[in-house]
This record gives sequence, structure tokens and C-alpha cells, in this order.
Amino acid sequence: MKIIKTTGTTLLFSLIFSFGIHSQSNIISTNTIAEEILLGNYNPNDYSPTIEISAPSDIVNTIYNSINADSIKSYLEVLSTFTNRNSGSDTTSNTFGIGAARRWIHQKFEQFSAQNENRLVTSYLQFDRDICGMNQHRNV
Repeated sequence: MKIIKTTGTTLLFSLIFSFGIHSQSNIISTNTIAEEILLGNYNPNDYSPTIEISAPSDIVNTIYNSINADSIKSYLEVLSTFTNRNSGSDTTSNTFGIGAARRWIHQKFEQFSAQNENRLVTSYLQFDRDICGMNQHRNV
């Protein structure tokens, strides 16, 4: 066995070129505002909160007080009701599969945005690639 001393960067490049690069280049956003934000074409002031929290301890306390284990558990329980959330599962049903799950998640993010001055911009990121027999995929 030969031991080769290498840097992390060299190893990363070796792995990339050994296994090939399989990134998506055809990703689109279903929300034009989100697309512009992803491209960096937005005014950050449009998404500033009306009340700014600048002290790190206040930020930590606000986050800590906002977390509710019961809510997180209920979200996981709802997601489990969609049964199969595999990329190749049903995309049209309102009660089963990845389509129902991602629509529920999208709606939940829209709800979170409404509770926070509409500063969270929600979108589906859609791309085409044959995975699990499905040619088009979406993520929230």
C-alpha cells in the first residue's frame, strides 16, 4: 500500500475528475422575484426588518424563544403522512408523494414569510434530469 501525502484541495480535484461533475445547469426558479434575488439583482433594503436586532445575545434569545419542539414534531408528523417523498413518487396527488409534500412545504414557507414581513421569498427550483424515471424535478 502506497501512502500519498496530499492537500485537501488536491484530493477534492482528484475526486471530482475521477467521478465526473454532475451539476445542474438548467435550474430555473418558478418565482421571478426569487430568480432575481438568486442572481443578486435586488435591493437589500427591500428585505430589511422594521425592527432590527443587532446584539448577538438578542438574536440568539429571539431564535431560542421562537423554537417550539411541538411545532417541529408536528411538521415531521405531517410530512410522514405523505408516505413516499422519493423524487420518483407521485407529483400530482394532494395527499401522497413528493408533489403533495413539496406543496405543503411551499405553503408552510409562505406562512412563515407572512409572519415575518414577507421577507422570505419562496420558490420552486426546477430542473430537468432523468432521476428515478422522472425527467423534471422541483425543490422548494
